[in-house]
Amino acid sequence: MSEVTIRLREWQSVAPDPDSPTHGRFLPQDPATRSLTDSLSREGVLDIQELRRGLHLKASSFVGFLSIGDLRIVIEPKIQGMQLMKLLRYAYGLRDLRLLTRVAPSVGEDSFLDLLIQQLLAESQELIARGLHRRYEPVAARLATPRGRLDLQTLARNGIISAELPCRYHPRVEDCLHNQVLLAGLRLAAEIARDRDLRSELRRTASVLETTTVSRIRLNATTIDKLRRQMNRLTVAYEPAISLIEILLDSSGISLQGVLQEPRLPGFLFDMNRFFQRLLGRFLRENLPADHQVLDEKAIKGMMAYPTEYNPRDCRAPALKPDYSVTKDRKTLLLDAKYRDLWSEGLPREMLYQLAIYALSQKPPGRATILYPTMDSAASDAIVRIYEPSSGNMRAEVVQRPVNLARLADLLTPGPGIIVARQRQEFASRLLANPS
Repeated sequence: MSEVTIRLREWQSVAPDPDSPTHGRFLPQDPATRSLTDSLSREGVLDIQELRRGLHLKASSFVGFLSIGDLRIVIEPKIQGMQLMKLLRYAYGLRDLRLLTRVAPSVGEDSFLDLLIQQLLAESQELIARGLHRRYEPVAARLATPRGRLDLQTLARNGIISAELPCRYHPRVEDCLHNQVLLAGLRLAAEIARDRDLRSELRRTASVLETTTVSRIRLNATTIDKLRRQMNRLTVAYEPAISLIEILLDSSGISLQGVLQEPRLPGFLFDMNRFFQRLLGRFLRENLPADHQVLDEKAIKGMMAYPTEYNPRDCRAPALKPDYSVTKDRKTLLLDAKYRDLWSEGLPREMLYQLAIYALSQKPPGRATILYPTMDSAASDAIVRIYEPSSGNMRAEVVQRPVNLARLADLLTPGPGIIVARQRQEFASRLLANPS
């Protein structure tokens, strides 16, 4: 069969109906493909079921593209183009740099990935233009022209045996971990970029780093963690590029159960749920009044525990960690970011149960809020109230609150300082407000 492309929206599903492109198509029988699809389904990345009539596909919060046999699956986000780029720049602290290639107006199979790569290219070229970071590296060598300090111990032990003297010195070199990761990130981007001109520009920029004797390394999560520990005020300019490289590495490898897939994923899948959580976390911290304290994933203590006499395997108490805990005047509001348009898609029971537990963790009547993305300006709050069955008294409530992504993107556009700051504060405060 010839290759066929199936386009989905986030959380959309395709059944093997007679007029569906998945009708009569099945997974390849090789173990690697079977293992990959099983992992994707098990981890909730992309549910792929092989039925008698063909394949049933169900997308989640991951967007991008994936090739499986003769099938190319493209999952597109709701918000697209430069609106999405504004939100990405804000969430990950990227700079508003000039993109060197044309950006397609829609975000799909090619343009969403290339949009991120274009930003990485612009960040990398900005770093090269302003001068790469250099570190002092210790070097011990015998030199005809002494440099640094004489190595007196080596000289006393071996004596003068040639016209060269043993020296120790510390040259500033560009072959440090920051630049090595930058080079590896550019090479990774050149492998997965869809646009031919963009791939050519990435290779050219990578060659500039290699001519400055920056060596190649293997890029993985361990390397990124090591680099994070070396970041300081002198290397803060590398932060946007490193964040983008992390996105590309994770989205083209898909870390399942904490292990990076090998070989690399045949595609690119970006987790919009993690992005949405990061976006709202930064927006709340920066735009709520100063008397509000926002904590990410703060554990709720004292609600669940194993009794000592009924804990034979010595298990830890279940950890409850809402995405955000906002405290003001000793009162705490619990919020969770869920990247699913509940206005059009409905509320899954697992989300309701999770938020119900958060709400019940507070003194009656408790409240927990789901913040979800939407593009529908008509979307408004919905509430599920939890009652005591025997008495009929209300114990808690779960609020489903829409976050209009188009409006949020507009607020993040630079404008008159005082006016925009006030509008952002009002938007952030409405996310916490009591339901009207």
